[in-house]
Amino acid sequence: MILSTLPYEHDLLDTLKMLVPDENNFIEVLPLGQQLSINLVREWLVGASRDLTPPQFEVVTKALTKCSLPLYTRLVFEEVCHWSSYALLSQTKLESTVKGIINKLFEKVEKYQGTIFVTHALSYLTASKNGLSDVELEDVLSLDDVVLNDVFQHWLPPIRRIPPLLLPRLRDALTSYIMQREANGTIVFYWYHRQFIFVARERYLANRAHRLYVHGTLAHYFLGTWGGGQCKPFKYSEKQLQLMSTKRRPQDEADRKVPLQPLLFGPDSNDPEKINYNLRKLSELPYHLLESRQFNDLKKEVLLNYNWLHAKLSAMSLHDVLSDFRSAIEAGITEPEVQMVFSALRVGGSYVNQNPSTLAFDLLGRLLVHYDIIGMRSLLQQCDRKSVQHSALVPLFQCFDSPRAMLLYMLEDHTQIVLDMVFTPQELISISKDGTIAFWDVTSGECTRNITMSDVSLGPNTKLHISGDGKYLVVDSDAISSPVYIYDLKMAQLLYTVGRRLPTQRRGFIVGNLLCRQKNIIDVRIGRQIRSLDDYVLTKRYVACGITPDQKYILIGEEMVTKLFEFKSCILLATFPAENLPSMFVPTEDSKRVYVGYYDDCLFKVFDINYESRTFGDVILTFNYRNALPGFRFLEGPQHVRELSEIAVSPVDDKVVLLNIKRCNLIRFNMAINEAKVVNVKVIGATNKTYLFGASFTYNGKYIVVGEDRFLHIWDALSLAFLSTIHLHSVSGFPFTVSPSLNLVAAGSTIHTAIKVWDLDKVNVKDALDTTVYECPVDTVCCASDVRVVFVKSWYGLSSTKGYQYLDSFGIDMWNLGTGNCESFLPFNRYGKLLQIEVSSDACHMALLLQTRETYILVINIKTSKVHCTIDKPNCQSMVVSPFWDYICTCCAGTPVKEVQMWNLKDGKEIVRFYQAESPVFSLNGKYILYIDSGQTLIIYCLNKMAPIHYLSCQADLLLALPVKHRLVLTVKWPKVTATSVHMKSPEVMVRDFHENKIVSRLYNVSPSGIKDFSKDGQLAVDAQLQVYNLSSGNIIAELSDEENKDFQFVRFTYDGVYVSWVDEFSVKVKRIEDLTLVAHTSTHERPTSLQTIDYGYVSILGREDGRMLIMKLIQSKNQSSYKPDSAKDRLHFLLDSEVCSSDVVSSFDLLYQKKGTCIKDGDLLKASESIRNAMIQRAKAPHAIISTSTPPSVARAAESTAFDKSRRASSHRAGSIDSREQSPITGSPITKSPLSTTASNPASFDLDQDVSASMHTSSEQQNSCEGSPVLGNSISGSPALSPCPLYGQKRSKSVQDMFTLSKRSSRKLDKSAENLCSTSASPTTFRNRSRNRGATNNGSGSVLQTPTSVLMSFMEDIQASWKLSRKKSKPPRAPVVSKAAAAAAAESSLRDRTPSI
Repeated sequence: MILSTLPYEHDLLDTLKMLVPDENNFIEVLPLGQQLSINLVREWLVGASRDLTPPQFEVVTKALTKCSLPLYTRLVFEEVCHWSSYALLSQTKLESTVKGIINKLFEKVEKYQGTIFVTHALSYLTASKNGLSDVELEDVLSLDDVVLNDVFQHWLPPIRRIPPLLLPRLRDALTSYIMQREANGTIVFYWYHRQFIFVARERYLANRAHRLYVHGTLAHYFLGTWGGGQCKPFKYSEKQLQLMSTKRRPQDEADRKVPLQPLLFGPDSNDPEKINYNLRKLSELPYHLLESRQFNDLKKEVLLNYNWLHAKLSAMSLHDVLSDFRSAIEAGITEPEVQMVFSALRVGGSYVNQNPSTLAFDLLGRLLVHYDIIGMRSLLQQCDRKSVQHSALVPLFQCFDSPRAMLLYMLEDHTQIVLDMVFTPQELISISKDGTIAFWDVTSGECTRNITMSDVSLGPNTKLHISGDGKYLVVDSDAISSPVYIYDLKMAQLLYTVGRRLPTQRRGFIVGNLLCRQKNIIDVRIGRQIRSLDDYVLTKRYVACGITPDQKYILIGEEMVTKLFEFKSCILLATFPAENLPSMFVPTEDSKRVYVGYYDDCLFKVFDINYESRTFGDVILTFNYRNALPGFRFLEGPQHVRELSEIAVSPVDDKVVLLNIKRCNLIRFNMAINEAKVVNVKVIGATNKTYLFGASFTYNGKYIVVGEDRFLHIWDALSLAFLSTIHLHSVSGFPFTVSPSLNLVAAGSTIHTAIKVWDLDKVNVKDALDTTVYECPVDTVCCASDVRVVFVKSWYGLSSTKGYQYLDSFGIDMWNLGTGNCESFLPFNRYGKLLQIEVSSDACHMALLLQTRETYILVINIKTSKVHCTIDKPNCQSMVVSPFWDYICTCCAGTPVKEVQMWNLKDGKEIVRFYQAESPVFSLNGKYILYIDSGQTLIIYCLNKMAPIHYLSCQADLLLALPVKHRLVLTVKWPKVTATSVHMKSPEVMVRDFHENKIVSRLYNVSPSGIKDFSKDGQLAVDAQLQVYNLSSGNIIAELSDEENKDFQFVRFTYDGVYVSWVDEFSVKVKRIEDLTLVAHTSTHERPTSLQTIDYGYVSILGREDGRMLIMKLIQSKNQSSYKPDSAKDRLHFLLDSEVCSSDVVSSFDLLYQKKGTCIKDGDLLKASESIRNAMIQRAKAPHAIISTSTPPSVARAAESTAFDKSRRASSHRAGSIDSREQSPITGSPITKSPLSTTASNPASFDLDQDVSASMHTSSEQQNSCEGSPVLGNSISGSPALSPCPLYGQKRSKSVQDMFTLSKRSSRKLDKSAENLCSTSASPTTFRNRSRNRGATNNGSGSVLQTPTSVLMSFMEDIQASWKLSRKKSKPPRAPVVSKAAAAAAAESSLRDRTPSI
């Protein structure tokens, strides 16, 4: 293959040299020289059997003397071939330039074939984007009435088209200069050399009016305006009217016999699944509309046309679509709708490029907030109407971020979080926890290639490095024993794996082609370690090191000195004494100076390391920030951060640095003028706990970018004015990087997998507001389908943004689908751990299963915002609510005896208790409750008679109630899993009629994950492998999955059993059961964590791992109409109110599901009252009792259980400042103040605005036991003294670090005073031996007084003792010896139905 290019055209030569490193493959084409050109002309003439006279050859010689380029030489030969021997010398002239000789060629062709015809034909050819085929050029000329009037000036043809012989004549005349090539799947003609393009444009398209006419004609041709038999009007010329003496009208119309130009031609004849698109139209039309200045048609037909966007994405790529928008914006189309659609495609285009069918969903999900813009409304209406052809799921509300001016791209290709990223001049490279390295084009946002690192362990601090010559990519994993991976950057091939990481250090940086990893220095070009830091120093007390960019010197910092060595010879050249440890070295690019930061005093010093300088080895500058800015009050920062943390050097002036002091102060220091200015970090709310990281300049030194918590902050580097804060959905420690060639910054997240790239040059452009985003995955969603209200749990993870561990805190939000508004039903607070939430279909009642010190169920009347009832049930693991909310069952599977209790929801009283029971389920008509007794008997309990009515022998682990057919129940028996099991076996699934005690059907080959959903008419079931079963026969009627033996977590029927929707990794798919047609395929962009449905299953609520919610509607083609809503509100009501099921279909549903959802107003649902919130908070904050005693261990254990239970019960019923006659808002029963703790009755001790630990400071009247000393509790009539432990009862949840810190602080305050306390009565929590009394003190009377430190240790050891005791009790007893007769009688008895223990 031979390629030719100009040296400086689009950097093609540099790109080719990077792809083909061997210089021998490149040849520079130089002028041929006069003699060589003459010799070539002679040989070509001989080969063509031509010759020249001596005078003619002299003309050729003179011309080649002036220009001997290869192209000119060839054109001279082509010209002289037409000379005759008898031609006059005036007729044998040659132009002296390439341009001149090409123009002379065009003149000759125009003279012999007609000026107008040649001019227009070559104009169309030159004006085309990629060339024209012979058919296209003939069709376009047939639409050009100027050409037709010139050709048909002497006669009128029956068909008004260009004569077919004219174009072959023209092509023959220019055959040496026009080439055939492939473009968009078609053979087209175009100029073979760049010089012909330049000359043709100057000759034929210089006139603006003619240029607009040419591009306009081409635009109408590719639009298909006059295709498919559409007649185009024309006017007869004056000459035609005079010479032909025609009686026709001066104006007429005729069919030009040109084809239509559809966007797609239909399925391929050889591959029916492949669609043939009109690539020529997709490529040429935007260009000609833009060049002809038809901007309205460009917006209507291209930029804001859903069919166009989808076709071009499907047939070509996102890069081609974005190119159309860029060209339009550069041409002056600046309407907001165009800008926003461009941004939306650019931001969310990664998944759209892979799956164009999700285009409508993505545009609606990002642009619905702009529905009121007229141009935008038209596009979004097209998305609603026409998306059913590609993906029938549309969002009801905006579910993604609106496109922002600053946000350039959202790069989505990784399946797990991004660990690190780095820019090259053309690409962004990222590495993910999933083991893939992605390369992103920064001009288009497309992923150009991937590297899969198989069987590689990547730690959370894995780093990417680019070598100084840009040829190598280095992956440095922080996983123990992991090597360094070195890749060829251009070929994406693994070259070397070097070394193994030790668990001691995290050092890792690259300078040029040298990688310093821990103490080893590796040359990435050869993939081998060439030096170790041990080669330079012997003490191994070095804490920092640095290598100069010229790789001549290495600096190593030890305790009180910094040493400079020659890199190759390891010779010590200089030492720099210091007051403390150096924290970092930053050499300048010229390797003449090095900037040094220090621990403790945060000093900044400059060393002269220029060996030729007179001051070599001297400290030439010392900067102390406190001395330089004595009047400024700096933040002190965390105690463990005292060093100069970061030094960033400006790329445009290496004497300007940015200093990050103690991770919470920023100073810009200009060494040239000795000027220090403080960057105002107070505008971002910086405190002593602020942690700033990654401080850096942009490539041109214009901006300062700093990371903090979950934000990126931007300042102007010159004025230090604060510009903007970028909010990231992440926690602290996210990766980000700055481009070395553009003002771009890219950031990842520790929560979601996407990479966001911002253009900092648009930092001052105002952005739209974001949608509601939760901090953690949306994993708990409950739907009140009758009123279209969704309740969502909001919570924080173990690594939240502030470092707290919210193990027992949550909130509940209400989403009103009728209005799209979200309000807080239960504000985020410490209520305990939410185990389960259930909501009635009419949103009247809510049941919460909560775990504080004990589990309990709280039933709330939402309409009245009051507590309906409270059920205290220790060790409750789950609850089951009856269909009509009159009963509730609690399941305690973890207790020594499995039990199920049924409660009356009217008064919260227990009705019946079933022992050895599990898997309870209510029939959907509310008449029965079914459960499994001892894993062997299916018991049917009648709720009308309140008695069991059937005992059926049945081995099952799970029961599922069927709709409509209330006599039937589906039983599931899971297979036993052994250590040798390789594949999960299918469970035994049967449909039983429990009234007639018979098996109706058996379902075979059910997925190991079981049945996922039923149709609401009780006819169909679907399992996790998307197998659809007929419940009457047990047969599989449809298999929807294309992947064998793959289980899906979230699978749902539409209620009518027509469609099945499921979640497949990062997408939602919907198939029609009847014909297995995929009707919807929508990208969710992040991993889904929950899926619920309402409105007969056609409205889906999907929660994502990154905290977003997607609320979408499945649209049926029969419901599509020409209705065009005028606002987003009208659109919402139209979509919600459109009928999806006929009344006949709905009547076949179970009565429980027949009611259609209706919209309600936002104010119709009340929030949880303050009394409910306070009571839940108090129950979650129930204090632990601390009692000092010297009771023997045996007595202490017995007393501990009794006193602890009393304290727990008493504290669970306390509700702040209420007296003994008040009622609890949770139980409704009178509350009696417990004598166990007088602090519990103090209203201040449960003040929501202060810590419960403040209640320790009791009044002087309460200090009965020891006046004048701090008191831990009261001694009342011989009762043990109790007080709240300072480790519990806090205002918010505490992390482990917080608890230990609080323990230490309390110990310092209380340990000394506790020694003086008087002895108290016996306590059940006395330590059993002195070895357990860590942190405890003796009060002098032999009793041990517990300090907070000892309480914490005691608490942990008691847990261990309880666990050992439970294991000892759980050991099965030894089987008794049974006689043969007794065994036979027992076997006979086991065959009969057993009466359960009730």
